[in-house]
Amino acid sequence: MRGFWLKQPNIVSHYIPVEDGQPLPFEQLKSGIEFVRQEKAKSKTVLIVCGAGISRSSLFAVATLKEEENLSLLDAFRQVQIKHPQANPHPNLVSYHAFKLGIDRTNRLGFKPKEPKAKVV
Repeated sequence: MRGFWLKQPNIVSHYIPVEDGQPLPFEQLKSGIEFVRQEKAKSKTVLIVCGAGISRSSLFAVATLKEEENLSLLDAFRQVQIKHPQANPHPNLVSYHAFKLGIDRTNRLGFKPKEPKAKVV
């Protein structure tokens, strides 16, 4: 169901309407990353979801890992695929945001980078 969101008691949520395969405004991506980082800073568990759990949520997870763990986009994508092999962000979303986020580990969003953590082997 497109655009469906139900507020739940005792669950903090941040709804970002995203159409699969459509360009995602950069500010929406940044907003999602900021929300995840704020909740993680409070030691909260965060669940990133979309309708099918394949494309849009994967993009947000990859972008958040890139910023939170100071990973390259490719390394962040690999980390997501280890836990969720079906992860497959839509090419239109990936190419647009790969440019915006940078593939060279630069900190394009203005977030303070964290020290790299040990990698999962």
